[in-house]
Amino acid sequence: MQVVVNSQYPSGGGLTCIGDSHENGDCSTKVCPVNGNWGEWNAWNICSQTCGGGTRSRNKECNNPYPSGGGLVCQGDSQESSDCSTKVCPVNGNWGRWSGWTGCSKTCGGGKWSRYRMCNNPSPTGGGLDCNGVSRENSGCFSNVCPVNGNWGRWSRWSRCSKTCGGGKMFRDRICNNPSPIGGGLNCSGDPRKFAACSSNVCPVNGNWGRWSRWSRCSKTCGGGKMFRDRICNNPSPIGGGLNCSGDPRKFAACSSNVCPEWTNWNLWDSCTVDCGFGKRSRNRVCQQCTHGKCIGVDNTQCSGDSDEREKCSVISCRGAPKVTILRQSHFVQIGTTVTFVCNIESNPAISELWWTDNHAKHITDKLRYNGGNIHNHNLSILSVKDSDSGVYTCNANNTEGTSKATTTLITGSKYSL
Repeated sequence: MQVVVNSQYPSGGGLTCIGDSHENGDCSTKVCPVNGNWGEWNAWNICSQTCGGGTRSRNKECNNPYPSGGGLVCQGDSQESSDCSTKVCPVNGNWGRWSGWTGCSKTCGGGKWSRYRMCNNPSPTGGGLDCNGVSRENSGCFSNVCPVNGNWGRWSRWSRCSKTCGGGKMFRDRICNNPSPIGGGLNCSGDPRKFAACSSNVCPVNGNWGRWSRWSRCSKTCGGGKMFRDRICNNPSPIGGGLNCSGDPRKFAACSSNVCPEWTNWNLWDSCTVDCGFGKRSRNRVCQQCTHGKCIGVDNTQCSGDSDEREKCSVISCRGAPKVTILRQSHFVQIGTTVTFVCNIESNPAISELWWTDNHAKHITDKLRYNGGNIHNHNLSILSVKDSDSGVYTCNANNTEGTSKATTTLITGSKYSL
């Protein structure tokens, strides 16, 4: 406790009090009450079980601080519990009963049937081990052989042909082994052997001559000719590469060696058929056969040539103006070609002058494009005809008795096409 004494304050310059102004002393010396307080929890105890659910506990003390001086003790429990090891305990699996056998997988040829069991008696839990062994069991069934139908294997190679030519046969085989029929299966259907034609080429046959034909007519009826006869390589003909016939297919022989008939000399000319002007006259000859200097008349057909001959004749005493004729009244020609006008003259007395006039009625004197057309060559030729050459051309002749003329028309290709 603290006591302060103030009997009189200094005043009027008086000194302050000497010594302490405070003095302490003990009082209320009895202990004060302290309430207790819990300390920290201790560590948990070990769980009562390792799995499947257990309990554990821990405690604490009322020592922080302890209650003293009549203080209150700690309120609440000094121990608590909790669940632990709640994980499921491991249980190893165990097989249940086998199921019945299944149906066989095949009806023949060896099949399988099966039965099953489950790991459920009990099932493995909590990390327990699985069942040891197999869940499926197989067993053989229906081991009898299944029926398999036969099937043909591959064809063999073709055999050699029975002939080298002229048509033969070859064959090839196959076996019913792909597969062979077993277990009562059906055999292969069809033939095991197949035939085919071969060597169809014609066998070689050498040719041989047939009979000779009759002799031909002689090339001449007299004077020595030739005749022939033929044969054909057809008895038989060469075939299949066989050899041809040897020798000549034609044979010649001499014939008609007798001397040929010949013409006599021409007889004299007959008289002219006209008394004045131009006419015709003729002469003849006879065919005769001569042997050893003796000749006899034979048919004129046995000699070559004509038995009669004719020519023009004229009687000079018949006088008059020339007779002028042109062989064709019109000529149709293509441009660029050559055309010739034939002018015939009959004149007594002889002509003294001959000339041509062109399509413009002009006297023709051009020697480059025109040939003839004069007293020495009555005919007129136009070289390399032009379109402008179309028109009428006139042949004129004159003698001492008078003048005559004849005309012809030239039509060129272009005008003709119109």
